[in-house]
Formats: sequence, structure tokens, C-alpha cells
Amino acid sequence: MSQEILPYRQGALDHWCGLYSVVNAIHLLVGPYEDSSCVDIFAEAQCALLKLRKGRLTSRVEKGVTPKEMKSLLESVSEEFGLGVRTLRLDAGGRQVATLFGYWRALQRYLERANGRASSRGAYTGMERGIAVVFVSGTYRHWTIVRAATNREVLLFDSCGFERIFRRKITVGRHTRLRPRLVSGSSTFLVYLRE
Repeated sequence: MSQEILPYRQGALDHWCGLYSVVNAIHLLVGPYEDSSCVDIFAEAQCALLKLRKGRLTSRVEKGVTPKEMKSLLESVSEEFGLGVRTLRLDAGGRQVATLFGYWRALQRYLERANGRASSRGAYTGMERGIAVVFVSGTYRHWTIVRAATNREVLLFDSCGFERIFRRKITVGRHTRLRPRLVSGSSTFLVYLRE
């Protein structure tokens, strides 16, 4: 009988949702890990970020980790933990498709292939083989992990305790009062266990 894995909360190790997303991706896909191991992973991610920022770890603390930095962080830890990383592709015949429908369909297909059809119904198998690390902006800026996508919502494994974001609140264009959550394919990284 497996024990439920809970996400590390932002503030338990530090105050960086991007670094927590790296730790939680590894914790969910490869773990579970003990606290001390996750502290070590967090420290490694901080060191990698320090190198990316050429020694200026405190630069852009308020803005957190950029999408370019997130991709580099995920790639820097992927080999050690047997993970693959790629950006969500939203193309149709070689051209970018910037619609919520295209984004949602690409995300759902990836999660279904990685985790089985149950992920599209929001069922957790507890045996995730793939997740998405997603930057959500708009009314706030936050990195989170999507572990399943239904037709109505994405289900999260989040460092701030968010459990879901409803599709009706998401956009790929400009955020509005009715659609305050902005996502993009170029800020969505698919992380998966390599065979």
C-alpha cells in the first residue's frame, strides 16, 4: 500500500515557486523522497540558478524564475534523475497554434499518453510517468505542476496549495477579469520518466 505523496509547500524550503516546481516534479515522478533529500535537490537547483544568473541569485527575486531559466534548471537535473524535458509543442503543419483549444488538446494528449486515459478524467493513479511544469501569469505569476487535465480543469501538484485551475479561467491571449490565468506553450515544460 503506497503512501500519498504531498507537495512541498512554498516557504517550507524557501520562497521560490520555480525551484519548488523542480523539486516537486522530481519528488512526484521519481520519489517519494525524504525531507533531507528534497532540501539537497532544492540546493542543487539553487546552485544551478546561481550559475545561470552568473552569481546573482538575488536578481529578479520578485519575478522569480524565467521560462528560459526553468527549462535550463529542468534540463540540468533531468539526467541525474532519469527524466526527459521538452517544451509543449502547439503546431499544426509547422505553424504555431495560439488558441486555448490547441493548448488544452496538446496538454491533455501528452498527459494521457504519459499517464493513461484516467488522467483525462482527473483520476490520480499515483504512478505518474509525466507531468507539465507550467508558468501561470496574469493576476499573479506562479510556476506550478499539472498532473492531469480534464475537459473542464487542470489538476495541480502545487507548492502554494492550489488544487486546480478551471479551463474557463485560462487564456492564451491577454488575461481579463473573466479569464485571469495566462498560459503559453513556450512556458509549459513536459517532464517525463525516460524508458
